[in-house]
Amino acid sequence: MNQQVRDQLTELRASIEDARSMPMSGSCVISRTEVLQRIGELEAAFSRALSEAEQITACRDQFVLTGQQEARRLIEDAQSRHEDLISETAVFREASRRAEATLADAGAEAQALRAETDNYVEARLGSLESSLRSTLESVERGRERLNDRMQTPTIHDEPPEQSRFSSLRPVNDGDWPIAGSVG
Repeated sequence: MNQQVRDQLTELRASIEDARSMPMSGSCVISRTEVLQRIGELEAAFSRALSEAEQITACRDQFVLTGQQEARRLIEDAQSRHEDLISETAVFREASRRAEATLADAGAEAQALRAETDNYVEARLGSLESSLRSTLESVERGRERLNDRMQTPTIHDEPPEQSRFSSLRPVNDGDWPIAGSVG
């Protein structure tokens, strides 16, 4: 209750206490008009105090309701953010797992391709080596035959002075004939 109501109740009590007592009884003489006026003022004060209390209660209820709504919203936001973080973490973990798997697959595939390439190159180099050995052996045999032939003259060989180019003479001083003009 507000102070005005208390003050009016105190005044009403004082006026009843100060009223003239009736002898030999607990009754007193009170001015009806004065008491009714004070009761009217008290009713008005109570009405105002009650109205203020109702407003305060309504404001309090609205404040509590607003606080509860804000608390619910904050909790929902926190839960949503929590779920987002969990989702992001799960997505990150899944992406990391997939990236690691992709890297492992790529490494294994690269290693397999490297081994296959090495085998192919080894086979081609072996084939080339064999071919080169055969060619080298042929060249060596040819050189040996040539050396043997150069060492031993045959009856069909011309003497060194009489080679087929010995008939070539310069056409003019120091000029040699052009191919096909030997005469």
